Amino acid sequence: MNTPDMEFIKQLMNGIQQELQLFQQLEQALTAERSALEQRANEALTELLKQKESILSQIEAQVRFRLQLMIKNDYLADEQVLGSIFNHLQPKQNKLALQLWNNVKSTIEVCHKKNEVNARITHRSQIDNTKMIDILRGSTDKTGLYNPAGQQNTKYAQQTRPAATV
Repeated sequence: MNTPDMEFIKQLMNGIQQELQLFQQLEQALTAERSALEQRANEALTELLKQKESILSQIEAQVRFRLQLMIKNDYLADEQVLGSIFNHLQPKQNKLALQLWNNVKSTIEVCHKKNEVNARITHRSQIDNTKMIDILRGSTDKTGLYNPAGQQNTKYAQQTRPAATV
């Protein structure tokens, strides 16, 4: 691997720093989204979805920039090569670069976990809303063993003894 020039390193590090800032913004948006989901604040959710969309678009552009920068400078665009590039730096710069990259990776992981939690909250809300709509429509036979008149639902009615066999 050839020794990276300082302009390339500067651009690369600035790009990674911007990625970190964007992922931190995404993390904040996901935290706000969870709060809005829990409070069922639909207007806030709409705004947060627009904000997340914008942040994700910026992240995509920034990652694309980093990958293209690496390719343009004859490096494979993967994490192992990135580590090798950092190894060409002075020890103090190497430590800072690795710390920055590790911060990006850990923030991505936090975002992933928060997004999963929000997805579960959303899914649970959808199930609850479906049940409420079924109740309002009067189609509650899915909800239990008995209908509103107290009779056993035919869906759940089963023979209590097996049929006789010959």
